[in-house]
Amino acid sequence: MKDNDLYSLLSSLVSTYSVSGSERGIVDFLDRELTRLGFSTERMESGSICGVLCGDRPGPTVLLDAHIDTVTVPDKSKWTHDPFSLTRDNGRLYGIGTSDMKGGLAAIIAGASEFVGRSFPGRIVISCVVEEERFEGICSREVSRRFKPDYVVIGESTGGKLNIGQRGRCEILLEAEGKSCHSYNPNEGVNAIRVMMDAIEALDGIEINRDEMLGDGIMVLTDIISSPYPGASVIPEKCFATFDRRTLTGETMESVLSPINELLEKKGINNYIIDLLNEFDTCLCNYVLSHSYLLEILRKKIFAIKKKWIYFDLRNRELKIDWIIYYIQDYVKKHEEDFRFPDCFIIDYIAANLNIPELKEYASDMDMEYMKILNIKELNHLNIMLKTIRKIINNNVFEPPKEEQSSSKKKLK
Repeated sequence: MKDNDLYSLLSSLVSTYSVSGSERGIVDFLDRELTRLGFSTERMESGSICGVLCGDRPGPTVLLDAHIDTVTVPDKSKWTHDPFSLTRDNGRLYGIGTSDMKGGLAAIIAGASEFVGRSFPGRIVISCVVEEERFEGICSREVSRRFKPDYVVIGESTGGKLNIGQRGRCEILLEAEGKSCHSYNPNEGVNAIRVMMDAIEALDGIEINRDEMLGDGIMVLTDIISSPYPGASVIPEKCFATFDRRTLTGETMESVLSPINELLEKKGINNYIIDLLNEFDTCLCNYVLSHSYLLEILRKKIFAIKKKWIYFDLRNRELKIDWIIYYIQDYVKKHEEDFRFPDCFIIDYIAANLNIPELKEYASDMDMEYMKILNIKELNHLNIMLKTIRKIINNNVFEPPKEEQSSSKKKLK
């Protein structure tokens, strides 16, 4: 592929909108482009697409991996160049995803296309994966199961260096507990937000390990939300904060969480609960899901339920809890004009109506009086959501055998 063709390919990729969850357009484009170049294509159940080029004799399968989704662009006016138009300026290329990682994808396609019509052993597979920015690693597993590669090359930007490993990733949920009261008499309660503020300030000084090859481990605050929210005339009784923790070789769940507990206890901060949002041995699994209140609360509620009784084998189960939340996010976004009541009512309704005793127990103290004002359109939407979620839960969630229950992750405090 000539340089002009490579630039043209990257330009088309950048100009095709592909924010996580909206990749259909770029998948259709890649289907046409890979076919034109001589690849056969295969669409995955997740929505990803792969281009396959088979050699003329037996040999290894080489998987060249790239993700095709990008983060969102909240405000185009803050960009120096149009984010959806590839621009060359002073030796640099500008455009959404140019580095992460449509540039890498264009390079992969250009390199692999050089083998079209040539004699080589085995096969070359180009994986163009969706939803990586939100569900890191989930869709890539589907590709690996399908093609069982002997070698994998990931085209992420590495500053021109050949990297042979990367830091792991887990998310740490910190829950501060307070005492709710009316905001007219704040001294009668304990503000959970202030407890969380003290905890966050203390954790700024935590020491994180360093690896000679991988560099520093990282722990950074990524979101915070209080409960109840909105807190109209109410001092919040709970506050949740999520930390993104990049793990290093040899680290364990205990070695990650224990320093946090020790530091908070040393600072005299005792009214908190700390846990992981994902199983530690699958620390590359991403649960960064949404910016909306609905999704933040629902994520934390379902994970709280998960800690009580549901065990997920994240290595073997294809349809996991993140897809349940993604379904809710997508559905509510498409029909938000039909709902007249706050997001928290959707959560209460789903939690109270799912046909599982533990869920009903979890929601038993919720005030369901608002149900009396729901109209037929709202009830229809909610029942559709419930039907789909029941199906997902019944088909993809299981209780562990008794011998496994004792090995399930424990909550550290």
